[in-house]
Amino acid sequence: MILYPAIDLYDQKVVRLNKGDYDKMTEYDSRDPLEWGKYLRDCGAGWLHV
Repeated sequence: MILYPAIDLYDQKVVRLNKGDYDKMTEYDSRDPLEWGKYLRDCGAGWLHV
């Protein structure tokens, strides 16, 4: 089984959309999205779903 980590982006921030609903959006981290992607890569992710 291959797991694909995913991030949602909104207004240049990494967020979580609850079932795609922008009214239920949670900002998880104030990091730059590119830095977050690099972090996931460094943790062993070979792919990233954006």
